[in-house]
Amino acid sequence: PYLFNIIRQEAANCGYTQTEPAKTVNVLDQFLADANRADGMLNPIQPDLIGSVFAVTILRHGAGLQKTLQHAIVLGGETAWANLLRSTQDLYPIDDLALADWLIPLLNHQSRNELWQIAGMLPQYSVSLRSFSVRVYQALLSQSVAADLPEQALIFNNLGSLYGELGRHEEALEAVQRAVEMRECLNGKNPGVFELDLGGSLNNLGIRYDK
Repeated sequence: PYLFNIIRQEAANCGYTQTEPAKTVNVLDQFLADANRADGMLNPIQPDLIGSVFAVTILRHGAGLQKTLQHAIVLGGETAWANLLRSTQDLYPIDDLALADWLIPLLNHQSRNELWQIAGMLPQYSVSLRSFSVRVYQALLSQSVAADLPEQALIFNNLGSLYGELGRHEEALEAVQRAVEMRECLNGKNPGVFELDLGGSLNNLGIRYDK
């Protein structure tokens, strides 16, 4: 009942006052059948169909979306972000839903530590989240302390790879060059400590030049 009330309240905030969460759950429970049940409940390992259906409805109308998503993140934190990122990938084939674009404004409300948590949840290869991933690392760069060279080098190195995947080759080359410069400086001051990191950036640089 508590969760149903949350869904009902969020739906009402978005202008959908006739939403009946219980009926939605029952229909989906029948649809998934016995193979997808765990102790008589919807299996949490299965795709979040309830959330996806609700997201499609809200995203198509755009009513109260930012308020709803921000509320979800405040309540659910890292778990909410994981679900949002998963939904973005699940619903990516729907052409008129630019889901990643809806998530980008939410980054403005995240702390540096929270941004690193989000970065850690990003899949290594995901067409649907490439642009969003760039914005995550750009947000991290804006909050990074200038004196923290290891962190900045990591951010630039990752940005270089992401820019390259998006076909933004000049930006990719510039970002990786910055990462190499920083890691050369770090390795010079602490021989051997940053050698592997430097090697990774040099390899990345070679890939950029090859493009």
